[in-house]
Formats: sequence, structure tokens, C-alpha cells
Amino acid sequence: MSFHDLPAELRNMIMQELACQGHLKSLSSFSLTCLSLYHAGNPLLYEWNIEHQECSGFNWAISNDHVDALKKFLQCGATASGLLTYSNPLGHDQRLTPLWLAAKYGSIEVVRHFFTLPDVDWNWTNDVDQTPLHIAIVSEHSEVALLLLTHPEVLIDTEDGGGWTPLACAVSEGDEAVVEHLLSIDSVRPDHRTSTGNSPLWIAADWSRSIKIVKLLLDTGRVNVNLVTFVKPSTPLIAAIKANRPDIVELLVEHPDIDVNLTSDGSSTPIGIAAEMGNLKIVKMLLQHPDIDPDRTKTPEQAPILLAAEKHQREVVSMLLADGRVGQESRRLLAEL
Repeated sequence: MSFHDLPAELRNMIMQELACQGHLKSLSSFSLTCLSLYHAGNPLLYEWNIEHQECSGFNWAISNDHVDALKKFLQCGATASGLLTYSNPLGHDQRLTPLWLAAKYGSIEVVRHFFTLPDVDWNWTNDVDQTPLHIAIVSEHSEVALLLLTHPEVLIDTEDGGGWTPLACAVSEGDEAVVEHLLSIDSVRPDHRTSTGNSPLWIAADWSRSIKIVKLLLDTGRVNVNLVTFVKPSTPLIAAIKANRPDIVELLVEHPDIDVNLTSDGSSTPIGIAAEMGNLKIVKMLLQHPDIDPDRTKTPEQAPILLAAEKHQREVVSMLLADGRVGQESRRLLAEL
């Protein structure tokens, strides 16, 4: 007598026992042989996966944006509020919520389905305090992030373990759409510092992000253009100069509150850094500012014109020599080189 000829009750008992013993390949094979066995065995496969989430098909459905499979798991007892076991690329297991995992993988249809479910934790955080919104942004899933921002329960300005808000994350990823959306919300803090003292404006300059993002931040009127970071002492202007971004430098220099002579830690001034780098365009831009002091330095030997000369930046030296604000002491020291 073949397996198919057994009474339905006995077949179901055997398949139930296969599930209890973890013989999933055998159970799966039986389920694929005919429609009646499929209807009997498939729910058992779903239930087993739900109970053994470290190898769950529920994870697969979420990470691959398979809404139909997700719905079957939910019908068989899976929950959108539970924790799943996820093994990261380093082989470390983490316990994550279904929504968090969907946000990480950019599973937008799964996230959209979660909008219809009760008891979803929209702000659950992992071991470094990243919410689903944080992870969607840093994983470069802009559409998912924008979708999450439409849910009334999502916290839009919360900090992760490093003090990074969703806005800071969006700036670091260069996500113009998410940055623009966040800055349109009054409760978002455009000048919030991370735990290392970096503001979104400084991040945009240091990480060489788009000019649009810099403009969006400046247009809020609520950012400090003279912020000095404290772990990696710098200012947005100095960061833009070091990143060789004359377009960002121009925006900052044109800002009415800018201090073009501000140093981060008593070292080289912005024009001194640009001169040493030989960036003629930025040096010229800085010299056009009425408050610039092209001779300001901590010690006479570190004057911008001398820094340029030591690096053989001849065009910069000539430009500074032509500026009457460069003092006699700097000119004398230059002649002695």
C-alpha cells in the first residue's frame, strides 16, 4: 500500500510526526506529491518554521519582500510583534522584529502590509539603538524610509546609540529626498549633534555630499555655520575646504553669520589650509570676503603664505603677495625661505 492509499487521518498523523521530528525535507516532498497532501503538509511547514525561527521561512518572506508568503505565516500563527533570529554577514545572531528586518532589506510591500496590522512596534531598536527608520536610511532604502515617515507612530527625530538622528543618517547617505522631507517637519532638529559633536551641516561638508543637501540645511536658518566639532576638531568651512568642495565653500562664505577666520583647535585658519593645499579657487574666494585676515596665524612661521611656499604652491603665493593685507613680517619670513 502506498502512502497515498493510507487513510487521511493516518497520513496526517505521519506528516505531523515528521514535522515534530524536524524531517522537513521528507515533509516537503510529501506535500509536493499531490494537492491533498499539499493542503495537509504545507501548514505544518509554516508552523514548524514559526516555532524554529532561527531557520524561519518567515525571515525569508520578509527579507525577499514576499507578501503572499508573509500572509500565510501570519495566518498560521506568526506575529508581527515577535522577535526573529537573524544571522548577520559576520555570523553573529541578532534578535530583530519583522518590521526592522523588512526595513533593513528594503521590503517595501512587506512594510506596506505591516501598516494594516495591529501591535507593530514602529520604534523598536536593535543593540545600537537603531530604529526601523534609521536602518532603512543607512541601508539606502529611500522609498521605505519615506513610507515609514508617513506613519503617525514613527519617531522621526530619535537618536541611535551614537546620537545619530534619522536626519544625520540621511545626510551621511546623501539621500536628498529623505533630507528634504525631514527638514519640512518642524520638530526635526537640523543642528543636532551626534555624540562625537558632528552636526548634519558638518557631515554634509566633511562627507562631500550634494550642494542641494547643504542648501536645504542652510535654508532652515537653524544651523550653526561656525560649529566646532570636538572629537575631530573642525568646522563646516574647514571640512569643505579639506574635501575640496569650492561649491560648498562658496555657500558657507556667503552666509551672513560665517566666521571665515575661525580655527578649530588653534591651528591653521581656513585660508591657511586652502593655501597649503594649493586650492587657488578657494583661496581667491576667501580673499574676497571683507572679514578675511590672510595673515592670521598661531605663530608667524605658520602664516598662510608660508604654508603655501613650503608646499611650492607658487600661484597661491603670488595671489597672497598681491594682497595688501599680508603683513611685512610674513613677507620677510617668505624672503628668508
